[in-house]
Amino acid sequence: TTDVPILNNFTTPQPCFGGYLCEPGSSTPQGSGPCPSGHYCPPGQVVPCPPRTYCPNVGNVEPKPCEPGQYNQEYGQANCKLCPRGTICPGFARLLPEKCPAGSVCDVDGLPIPNKRCPAGHFCLGNTVTRDPLAQLDESSLQRSSPIELVASNFRPRPCLPATYCMEGVATNITNKGVITAPQPCKEGSLCEWGTGDTTTAPDRSLFGPDDVYSNPITSCPPGTFCPEGTYIPVPAPRGSFARGVGNAAAVYCLPGTYTHYEGFASCLQCPSGYECVNDGTFIPEICDSGEYRSQADSVTCRQCPLGTWNPFKGMTARVYCIPCNPGTVCGIEGMSNNKPFGDNREQKINDHTLVELQPLGQATLCPEGYVCDAGTSVATVKCPDKFYCGYGTTPETQFNNPCPEGYYCPEGTSESGRFQ
Repeated sequence: TTDVPILNNFTTPQPCFGGYLCEPGSSTPQGSGPCPSGHYCPPGQVVPCPPRTYCPNVGNVEPKPCEPGQYNQEYGQANCKLCPRGTICPGFARLLPEKCPAGSVCDVDGLPIPNKRCPAGHFCLGNTVTRDPLAQLDESSLQRSSPIELVASNFRPRPCLPATYCMEGVATNITNKGVITAPQPCKEGSLCEWGTGDTTTAPDRSLFGPDDVYSNPITSCPPGTFCPEGTYIPVPAPRGSFARGVGNAAAVYCLPGTYTHYEGFASCLQCPSGYECVNDGTFIPEICDSGEYRSQADSVTCRQCPLGTWNPFKGMTARVYCIPCNPGTVCGIEGMSNNKPFGDNREQKINDHTLVELQPLGQATLCPEGYVCDAGTSVATVKCPDKFYCGYGTTPETQFNNPCPEGYYCPEGTSESGRFQ
């Protein structure tokens, strides 16, 4: 005999069977019995199971890798541990869990991959353990149960910021247009409050399941306001513009003939009588000047008083307020604001005895010699009657004041300086 083992030479020591524990002095290949749990026994050896593996029950010949959803960081373990809530264990033979990825929810133990997405209207930064942003959690217990550090403030979803909306699975609070895992700027013509999802109608809470989470709907911009992309608070339509109906992305200028004098109008106002609104975007109507008028039936601009009339006041609302020019004068232009006779500050004798002061700012003229001018005359056409002569400023009442003197004759249309002998 010898202590040097020679295989199949039974006069020498022989290796024990794999999976069995042979202590010193063993007389059979089964030794003292099966390899204990937490260990594996190659022929003639007993080895503690290393981290990342487990050795269940007894009689293990080799360790088994931890399955997905489990991990092991210790030696001599009969079982791997389930990855705790807020973590995942993808793949085999995990030493430690990893945090539930941003944009996902891991709300049960033993997950190889996340089992839920972050709810719409919210974002999840990582190690999120619930879809409910208002869930009551034992945060200390959750942190103690994990072999890796978990951030307690990330256990719950957070509402998306105003002026953005979030689909399911958003992983950040930084807006990135076109990237579905990031908040999106609120659409043109819409406004987004805190926690807005990607729907335009409010969900029916009575139909909610246990995992459903309420999110605010995308809301159409109300009348009188407009909402460019990325709006939280609607912008009132500025003065001189309007925003009709709902869902406006921009305000529209008021057309000529209309105006708005304050912000937030859903439609423009008709320009008031006596004023004009000539340009696009009018917010202060311009009053019609002296010699002008405007009614609602007229065009967008003030109209001038017609020939033969005048008007000294501003803001007149109808043609009837244009006053016929005085008898003895001629109003030969439109839009006159006075009917004073034009001249160079000298006095003009009319009808042989009356004096009238001529004014540089006068817009009328005296009725010419040889003519008779009634009220509202724009062109002198009525001639002085025969047998009489007419000076400047003759009226129907004074046309017979100057009979032709003795020794003269006066045909129709005779002026004061044109009497005939």
